[in-house]
Amino acid sequence: MGTRTESLASFYSRIPGSDDPRQFSSHYLHDFSSLRARSIEILIRDRGLTRAQAEAYFAAAPDCSRGNDWRTTETSTNAFVQWDKGFDTAIPMNVSIGLRYDCTKVESSPQVVSRTAASWDSQNEVVLNTGPTTSGTATGKYS
Repeated sequence: MGTRTESLASFYSRIPGSDDPRQFSSHYLHDFSSLRARSIEILIRDRGLTRAQAEAYFAAAPDCSRGNDWRTTETSTNAFVQWDKGFDTAIPMNVSIGLRYDCTKVESSPQVVSRTAASWDSQNEVVLNTGPTTSGTATGKYS
């Protein structure tokens, strides 16, 4: 599995001070394709799976009708106003006043597998028995 180190300043070069040596300067990037390939090889070697079975183990579920499906849509409205004023008095002062407005509307239409029972199979393993899928829609708003 490959991991490479990049300079953090190279990602944020337009921000003043991004190359300051007092900051954490390294950013680690992992090669997840090689991690997946290596994991598939280990499954084939250690568990005796075929290549197709091992690749399917790491693939997304092809049928979402039997699993969870969390669909959420957020719509945000934002505004910000700021006023700055400098005063030349006996003690020079700068004043900044700002007002911010945020409003987010949320709509969620999930499909969830209902749980019908739980059984304690070993000291650290609880198995959840599944039932049919349920779905619904909920909305919300926060400001």
